[in-house]
Amino acid sequence: MIDAKKMKLQSATRQWFLKIEEGSVFGPSDMPTLVDWARQGRIAPGHQLSEDKKAWIPAERVPELDMVWMVELSDGSYYGP
Repeated sequence: MIDAKKMKLQSATRQWFLKIEEGSVFGPSDMPTLVDWARQGRIAPGHQLSEDKKAWIPAERVPELDMVWMVELSDGSYYGP
């Protein structure tokens, strides 16, 4: 049987890389750091995450980042995942 605490700890200690739109790559960073960055708006739709710099996934598809927000810009358009 898998211990839920152990799984959560492993998830928190895994290292991730963040690739932004212009191709710059940051990291490695742990998931708690990435969650903080997402809350600060430093991770945006179109950014990607990877553990190995080979297989990239859209940041908005990572549930831990809780990217379920929309921002109304000054021109009336919206920005968000």
